[in-house]
Amino acid sequence: QYLNVGTVIAILVCVVCLLMFIGICKYRKDYRYLGIIVAYVCLIGINCSVVFSYAWSCASIGAAAGAITFFISDVCLGLNRVAGMKGAYKFVWIVYPIGQFLLITCG
Repeated sequence: QYLNVGTVIAILVCVVCLLMFIGICKYRKDYRYLGIIVAYVCLIGINCSVVFSYAWSCASIGAAAGAITFFISDVCLGLNRVAGMKGAYKFVWIVYPIGQFLLITCG
């Protein structure tokens, strides 16, 4: 069953992330990237919800951890571009391979 607690958790994570980026754009008064942010968070949110749904159904903590670390790497890329947090980009090289490894081995 696709619609389960994992799906709800993923949707909530994506909504919080989207609100964070909207807040950053509003604070910086720079809305250049807002459209692409909304589209991209929705896209990775769908992917995240599929993996979280699977993880919840199969009790696969590794798959859920892989999805969230992959999601965090994408958030770091966004923080680098939208908020100008240059250090966030370096964090991607840590969490991205971990997320990919967990998704491949536990998914």
